[in-house]
Amino acid sequence: MSKLEDIAKKASVSIATVSNILNNKDSTIPVSPKTREKVLRITRELNYRPNIYARSLRTKKSSIIGVVVWDLTDPYFSDILTGIEDVLEKAGYHLVLNNAKCQIEREKICLEKLQKLSPEGMLVIGIGQLRNKDIFSHLASETNIILIAMKTPNKNISSVTVDNFKGGFMGAEYLLKRENTQLVYITAKDMTTDEEERLQGVINAANKYNQKDRLTIVETDIGEEGGYRACKKILGRYKSPLSIFAMDDITAIGCIRAIKDKKLSIPDDVGVLGFDDLSIANFIEPRLTTIHQPRLELGRKGAELLLSTIKNKTIPAQHVILNPKIVIRKST
Repeated sequence: MSKLEDIAKKASVSIATVSNILNNKDSTIPVSPKTREKVLRITRELNYRPNIYARSLRTKKSSIIGVVVWDLTDPYFSDILTGIEDVLEKAGYHLVLNNAKCQIEREKICLEKLQKLSPEGMLVIGIGQLRNKDIFSHLASETNIILIAMKTPNKNISSVTVDNFKGGFMGAEYLLKRENTQLVYITAKDMTTDEEERLQGVINAANKYNQKDRLTIVETDIGEEGGYRACKKILGRYKSPLSIFAMDDITAIGCIRAIKDKKLSIPDDVGVLGFDDLSIANFIEPRLTTIHQPRLELGRKGAELLLSTIKNKTIPAQHVILNPKIVIRKST
């Protein structure tokens, strides 16, 4: 394995110069662009890989950021992770990723494992409410921690979330403008706080426009199959034209499948609105109208907030709320 000494010897420069160039640090002795390029070229030729653990012993900084994701198989989280990587890798940090696999106990184990690595900070990406409250409070007293897409009852833990109430309101408001249609909102049987807030936004919109009699709320299991089953029942109960607002895009896709099986037209007979704006929403037929969640920005804001906290541990906790927006396509 190549060392800094090998690069310095081949480039005919000091070890300190190599270190400054590789760490992008300023030096009291100027380094010419030609020398910098030479060192970087030799680094590539020797396939040099820095030992982050040795570096952490020297600098007393691990350069490690721990990330715990509620469910890596859920496409909702991929853009959030991309946003995090965009910010932290440019800042020279190494991400250690753990998957909670939708299990509260496993989430706790992931957090404890990461803590043993002495990370400079942690990002926890979840859905809805804060779980494992005790361990989160304990970790927040020992390391820098930011919650993304999660509510926190502890005001001392910073968070970045989306305004789900506003998203529910704007979706219902948009569909209520479709005259003479029944609005059916599909939500989960066991709602997260995100889903509760979306539902409250929907109800608030119906109340504001005096359209409570046009609103029906249906509960189902999460996922495409849950959406399919719920929509089949809805189509058997109500005559078209209908407007269906699903709690998320995957549920909405299940609804579209059920509507097609009934040989009904979208959006003439039944309009469908989702929530999240996953990539698939733009590729299914018809293309799905949905409430866009700024997931890339969620990740970036969370990472930027963590960097600020690492640099200045005295700054108070912040709670950033991002705005959703409606993306109108062909399903409404």
